[in-house]
Amino acid sequence: MKNLFEHTSSPWIRYSSYEYRTAEDGTLYIVVSKDAKPEMYNPMKDAESLVLDAVNIGLQVMHKAPEDELKSMVLSFINSYGFLGF
Repeated sequence: MKNLFEHTSSPWIRYSSYEYRTAEDGTLYIVVSKDAKPEMYNPMKDAESLVLDAVNIGLQVMHKAPEDELKSMVLSFINSYGFLGF
C-alpha cells in the first residue's frame, strides 16, 4: 500500500489509558483514566494500521457485531491511537 500520509506530520498528546464512564443521564463516554500519563505521539507513524483498524471497526458496525464487542474494539482503538485530533 502506498503511504498516503508520507508528507504529514502531526504529533500530539496521547494518554497511557482510557476508560468508559457513564454520565448520570446514561450517556456513555470514553475518558482519560485517572492515573493515565500523557505522552507525545505521532499517529502518522502508525497510519496504515490506524486506517485498517478504523475500517475494521466500521465493517463490524455494518455487520451488526454485538455491542460489547464494538465497545471493546473502540476502546482498544482509543488506547492505541488516542483521541485523534483532540
